[in-house]
Amino acid sequence: MDAWYSSLDNLKSIRSHGWVRVTTLRKNRIVNHNKQLNKLDISEEGTLIHLRGYGWVTVFKFTAKNGRIDYMVTRVSHQ
Repeated sequence: MDAWYSSLDNLKSIRSHGWVRVTTLRKNRIVNHNKQLNKLDISEEGTLIHLRGYGWVTVFKFTAKNGRIDYMVTRVSHQ
């Protein structure tokens, strides 16, 4: 789902239903207690981050051939 839909209310609603989701986050989203997402080192295997107002999620960084960077996030696998 698009970053437009990754508001905290939407993410919490999806979690309350127990659904698995994959969505994008904007590069300036605040994570890990006051850091912008694009300032973190994201491993190829995904990185566990704390999404302010939500909780723990796994984020992946994808770089397209044209240089565009997308951050994809899903719930932590043990939830």
